[in-house]
Amino acid sequence: MKRYKYIVGFIVVLLGVLGFFLHDMHKSSLSYRVNPEGYHDRYGNYFPDKKPPKNSSRYVEGLKRVKGANGKYGYVDVDGVLKINHIFIDASDFSEGLASVLIGVGERGYIDKKGTIVIRGDYIEAGSFSEGMAVVKLPGSGLMRGYIDRDGNVVLPPKYFEAFDFKDGRAYVMEEVGKYKYIDKEGNEVPRP
Repeated sequence: MKRYKYIVGFIVVLLGVLGFFLHDMHKSSLSYRVNPEGYHDRYGNYFPDKKPPKNSSRYVEGLKRVKGANGKYGYVDVDGVLKINHIFIDASDFSEGLASVLIGVGERGYIDKKGTIVIRGDYIEAGSFSEGMAVVKLPGSGLMRGYIDRDGNVVLPPKYFEAFDFKDGRAYVMEEVGKYKYIDKEGNEVPRP
């Protein structure tokens, strides 16, 4: 019976310690903690009169995409300060200093960290920048995707059913149904990494 008490006691202590560490890890992974009267940001600062951002993404390059009360997206910094107003119908995380945003119906583009539209286009889809290029789908291109550069110039025309981000100078694409390959930034087939 004595041995049983020691085992149970050990398990209770172990579960308590484990629970403490899991709670602490969970707490530190959240951007904020909800409180009925306000919220705590990721640094533990308390904002009694503010509500936590809803429908938010993660912090990328120091900014987080958040949905405002008007249903549109903007960006806050790590302190919860609104840096880019809630004016976009849709928005993505920042990558290489730019974020894809839906400005209006059929008008998608890219903004910089100040919220300035630096690339404006009628893209149907606009992916994140990687190694200076982004996957886009243009009107009239059907299902095909191509790549643009940071100036908005089409550098690889839409001829890929699927196209992925560049990494180490290569991108994985499907030019024909079911046939994937790697290409370089000129569109030439290159060996698998």
